[in-house]
Amino acid sequence: SGHAFKDSSGQAYLLPTDGDREVLKYTGVSLRQVLRDLRETTARQKILLLDCCHSGALGETILASAKGADDRGLANEPLARLQKGTGTVIISSSHGNQVSWECGDKGCFTKYVLKGLQGEADDVWGKRGRGNRDGFISVAELANYVHYKANDEAKILDSNVHRQPQQA
Repeated sequence: SGHAFKDSSGQAYLLPTDGDREVLKYTGVSLRQVLRDLRETTARQKILLLDCCHSGALGETILASAKGADDRGLANEPLARLQKGTGTVIISSSHGNQVSWECGDKGCFTKYVLKGLQGEADDVWGKRGRGNRDGFISVAELANYVHYKANDEAKILDSNVHRQPQQA
């Protein structure tokens, strides 16, 4: 969880608390570098959770570099590979061109990742969604739960922001 910004060329960077937006290249971490690190690690199973503005740019970069890839969201093939013991899944709080919402002292995404990992993702959690109540939280259950719950809360926050009177 943190902040991310794009530079003048559109390159997305993760920015630590002591980073400087004016010199992203030197004080941030390029999402391209994160992608290189993911590819080079010897870990067989990789799950990356990103809660920051423009975090979806990493997945979009991977899709753009994959021959014939044009799907976004929770794809079945990477999940199947991960369940078999290999693969990478990236769950992000936003698309590459979007901001992420804060819910109190943390991002809405992080808030629901934590609740989901505490068991809520494995239970009934909405009109259209539910876990399978098997006592285990799968990547798919967590991703679906976080997507549903964080988006619902962000919609409420967004409508509250737009209802507030504008200052001149």
